[in-house]
Amino acid sequence: MNDYIKVMNLCLNAYNEEEIELILNTLVRMYLRYYKKRIVE
Repeated sequence: MNDYIKVMNLCLNAYNEEEIELILNTLVRMYLRYYKKRIVE
């Protein structure tokens, strides 16, 4: 939950749409990687 707040702050502080998109894309990749590990275990 703390990470979620950090991400929201990053998005609010982002200068433009491209930056927000980059942050969200990175998040999605991190989440998918974590999720795949959970499934494998």
